[in-house]
Amino acid sequence: NTKGTTINVSKETYDFLKFIETNMVCDEYTKRLSKDVSMARMNKEWRVEYMKTLLHDMDVRREGREEGREEGVQLKLSEVVINMLRKGMATTDISELAGCSEEYVEEVRKGI
Repeated sequence: NTKGTTINVSKETYDFLKFIETNMVCDEYTKRLSKDVSMARMNKEWRVEYMKTLLHDMDVRREGREEGREEGVQLKLSEVVINMLRKGMATTDISELAGCSEEYVEEVRKGI
């Protein structure tokens, strides 16, 4: 953590953390690191690969959010069906009111 305390941290570690936070070169290691980072940024193949990875990660996150929303809706639906079943409502009425199949209502009934 670059914002953490620097008590009992070696000068080399302090210089490295400072470089990470500010991009300020403090010693020979961070000077070499800065040069390597600059060269990596100019490498077209690496940039393309990075962008591919970034786009893939964004797609995976989007899919995860969509799945989470669907699971949340499904969970809410099952809660509603359970509440209706506990009130003694008929399967056909629950199906009609909740907008789900009678088979789904029966699956939920088996699970409680």
